[in-house]
Amino acid sequence: MSNDWTTEVYAGVYLGGRDTRTRELPEVLGLDLHNEKTWDVLFEASMGTDAGVHVDEDRALTYAPVWQAVNLISSAVACLPFHHYRQLPDVSATASERLYSTQDYLISVSPSGGIEPDDYQTAVQFWESFMVDVLLWNNGYAWIEFDAASRPQRLVLLNPDRTACERIDGRLWYTTEYDNGKVKALYPWEVLHVRGTSAGVDCAPAFIKYARNSIALGLAQQKFASKFFAHGGRVGGILEIPAGVGKVARDTIEEGFRKSYEGADNPFKTVILRESAKFHQAQTSPTDAQMVEGTQEQIRMIARWFGLSPALLGLSGSVSYNSKEQDNQAFLDHCLKRWLRKIAAECGIKLLPPKRQQSEFFRHDVSDLISMDAAKKAQAHAVYIQSRVLNPNEVRGELGMLPYEGGDQYANPATSTAPASSEEKPDDTDKPAKPTPDATRKAAELSVIDKRNLIATTLNARHKAKNPKAFIEFAAKCERSTEWQVAVAATFDEIVSTTTPTDLQATVERVCGQLETIYLGG
Repeated sequence: MSNDWTTEVYAGVYLGGRDTRTRELPEVLGLDLHNEKTWDVLFEASMGTDAGVHVDEDRALTYAPVWQAVNLISSAVACLPFHHYRQLPDVSATASERLYSTQDYLISVSPSGGIEPDDYQTAVQFWESFMVDVLLWNNGYAWIEFDAASRPQRLVLLNPDRTACERIDGRLWYTTEYDNGKVKALYPWEVLHVRGTSAGVDCAPAFIKYARNSIALGLAQQKFASKFFAHGGRVGGILEIPAGVGKVARDTIEEGFRKSYEGADNPFKTVILRESAKFHQAQTSPTDAQMVEGTQEQIRMIARWFGLSPALLGLSGSVSYNSKEQDNQAFLDHCLKRWLRKIAAECGIKLLPPKRQQSEFFRHDVSDLISMDAAKKAQAHAVYIQSRVLNPNEVRGELGMLPYEGGDQYANPATSTAPASSEEKPDDTDKPAKPTPDATRKAAELSVIDKRNLIATTLNARHKAKNPKAFIEFAAKCERSTEWQVAVAATFDEIVSTTTPTDLQATVERVCGQLETIYLGG
C-alpha cells in the first residue's frame, strides 16, 4: 500500500479523499440527519442518554466532576519527569542508569537531540492534551515523524475523532483525516497509540459511550437546579380555575399569576388568586428530590469511572488517608500507574529500534508525587548516609544546596571519626571549641542585642531538638539578615542534612555550645 497522501481504496476499505457515496446513503434510506437518534443508530454516536441529555466529549467537560478528574489525571501525567534508561545486567538484574533527562524534550532518543512536540506547544502541554484524548476518547494518537535515518524526530497529535485503526487481511492500519476531508493511511509504527479499557479490539470505543448515562444524570441534576433558581426558587404546578370562567378571565388570571409567580426577580412577591382559583404543586422540590445527596452520589460515580478517590474530587467527608503521602500513593497505585506503564511501553516499542528494546526502556519518575514530609525525608537521608548508599553532597544536591569539601566520602558519621587537627586533641571533639583570636574578634563585633538574640536562638534550638520535625521547621525559618545569623542558620541546615533523629539532641547541644563560645567569647 502506498504511504503517500493520496486517495486509494484497499480491500474494499476507503483510505483517502472524500467518498461522496457515503453522503448519498442516508438520503436513499430517507433518514433525518437533523435527528440525533439517526446518528446514534448509524454511527453509535455518544449522544442520547436515558436522562434525555445529549452527551459528547465537549459536553462532558462542562460537568465539574468530569473536568476535575480529567484535569487532575492529565496534568499529573504531564508533569512527571519522563526518563530514558539503560539496563546494567553486569551490575545486577535490576540495576539501570539514566541516559539523559527528557524533562525539556518530549522524548529523547540520543544525547545530541530528541523528539520535539508540535511547534506550538511544550512537552507538558503535549502530554496533557494527549491524556485528555485518552481519558475522554479512550484513545490517544500521535504521529511519529522519522528522519532519513529512521530516527524519530517529532510527535504530532492526531485528532481522536478523526483517527481510527482497522485490520485488513490480518494487517493493522491507521487512518486519519486531515485538511477538510483528506485521509492518510499510516503504518502501525508511525502512530504512538495509547488506549483505555476495551474488549480486545485495536481501537477502544469512546469512554463517553460507556459513561454517558452517569454524566447525563449529573448534567440533568445541574440543569434542574439552574431552572429552579431561574424561576425564583419556586416549583411548578397546576393552576385550577373554576368551571364557567370565560376565556378572557382565564387568560387574565393566568397572565397575572405568571407575572407574579415566575421569574428570578419574583421570589418575595405575594401572589393573589382571584375568581376562586387554586394552585396545586405538581413538581418535586430540590429537597424532596434529594438534590444534595444525589449530587454527592454522582461525584462518587464519576470518581469510580476514573479510578479516583472521591476526596480528590472535593467530596467532603469521604474516606481519605492520614497523610498527603498516603493519598498520593493511593492515587498512583489505583489510577496513574496503568497510564504511566502504557505510555512507557508504547514509547519503548515505537521510539526505540528493535535492537535496543531489550536493553533500554522509558520510565516516569514518581518521586515528586510521593515525596515525604520534611521530618521523614530528613530521616530517610540520614539512613542513606549511614548505610553509605548516598554521600552528604548527593543529599545536599537533592535539597538544592551546594556541596562542601569532604562531602563526597561514603562514610557512616555515627561510627567514623573526623581526623584530629593540630590544634585539637581527638578526645576534645565533643567539647565546645576553645576561643580563638578570630572568635574573640567576632564576639567583640556583636552588639548586646545580637548577643541576646543569639542566646535566644540557641536556647530555642535546644528546645526544638527534642522533636526532629519541630527542629527541621525551626532551622528552615531561622533569621538570615546578618552575617552571624547566616552562619548559624547554615550550621543548623548542616545538622538537618547529616544528623540522625537519635543523635539530634546531643549534636544540637554540642553545636550550640560551640556557637556560644565563638560569638559570646570565652
